[in-house]
Amino acid sequence: MTKGNWRYARFYCEENIWFLGQETVFAKFLKKVVFISNHPRRCVLFHQRGANSPELPITFDYHVILICDDGGWQAWDLDSSLSLPTPLKEYLDMTFGKQTPNPGELMPYFRIIDFEEFRSKFSSDRSHMRDSNGKWIAPPPAWPAIVMGESSNLADLIDMRRRSFGSVMNLRDFRTEYGHGGGSVNRDADPGRQHFTD
Repeated sequence: MTKGNWRYARFYCEENIWFLGQETVFAKFLKKVVFISNHPRRCVLFHQRGANSPELPITFDYHVILICDDGGWQAWDLDSSLSLPTPLKEYLDMTFGKQTPNPGELMPYFRIIDFEEFRSKFSSDRSHMRDSNGKWIAPPPAWPAIVMGESSNLADLIDMRRRSFGSVMNLRDFRTEYGHGGGSVNRDADPGRQHFTD
């Protein structure tokens, strides 16, 4: 299935982004994959196509988008009802800017990964999309699962407390470093960011 000109399968955002970033139109841009999740696995997002209304929130256990630097960071979210792409500052304001119950618990965290590292290391056997009886929670994409080596690392990427590749930031720091088009965070002094390398 395609969404516009892009390969797309609903509920498989990580695979959609794996393919999207390889499109030739992105070849000349700096691009990063962003995993969005939190400790309770309840991220509240607005302006998502799966919601009953753009003004109503939808809750995901995790979500994945692509950001590209095209003279300023742009967000590519194939599940968003916002424009494609959307300037990252606008995307963050519209998607996460609403007040939510218990904001401390439900605030999102972001794992930012260079796209080429994600492309070469990401692996998912899709087991997270099967219920306790082995039945599909949502129909899988028609293409083969993206499996590198012998194991799946999707769970590691979603868990913001677990060591994996990429850098983990809270919303404030992600907005400061990427959403405002500049300005770096003091990474040594700020507890909102962790950097993981293999």
